[in-house]
Amino acid sequence: NNSFESCTALTEVNFEEGINLVSIQEYAFKNCSSLRKITVPKSVKNIFEDAFSGCENLSEVTFEEGSQLTYMAESIFEKTAVEKIELPSTLKAIPDYAFYGSALSEITLNEGLITIGIQAFAGCFLNEIRIPDSVVSIAGGAFQTCYGEEGLSVYLGSGLEDIDASALYHCSGLRYISSESPYYITTDDNMMLIDVSEGSVMAYASYSDKTEYEVPSSVDGVTIKKIGVHAFRNSS
Repeated sequence: NNSFESCTALTEVNFEEGINLVSIQEYAFKNCSSLRKITVPKSVKNIFEDAFSGCENLSEVTFEEGSQLTYMAESIFEKTAVEKIELPSTLKAIPDYAFYGSALSEITLNEGLITIGIQAFAGCFLNEIRIPDSVVSIAGGAFQTCYGEEGLSVYLGSGLEDIDASALYHCSGLRYISSESPYYITTDDNMMLIDVSEGSVMAYASYSDKTEYEVPSSVDGVTIKKIGVHAFRNSS
């Protein structure tokens, strides 16, 4: 643990080709403020809590082809300069606070991913996020205050069973939302997300010039019974 924590002169990490490194432990590179790039060896299966958090200049993270990564712990890339990342196909969960407060503006989520944790992308700069069909649940605050210059477009996959009511909390930049899930539907204009089981409006895409919006009495045969918590928060 804490192997290189706060080594402020460290700018780059290179691992010997063919290394059999299995884990990157807690706080291994935390607050290495000059670290700019790292390539994670394909042998790494686990990256633990806060491994790279606070690396304010870390902008390039690459996973070697054939990566065996299956587990990431919370806050691993919190408050980093990572703008773009493609996660390994072996990963099953995005942990809590994974990219919280980072510079992330583009991410490719892998099919096979199952869960997205609490505030995983809160405060990021994503213009769009495409949720794979394999994702079953999205936790509270996952996309809180997360949007780029073009706003945030969200595409929910067919396997989604549970999205927390606060997943899009405080996301005044939400401009478009679609859903392939039978548990969640959207209005024809893709501006409202509806919880089918409760007939509840969960989110409103407020990143527009609209000053008025008429809530329909029903959507695709689902009667609208209530306005959910935070549904219109910070809308214009």
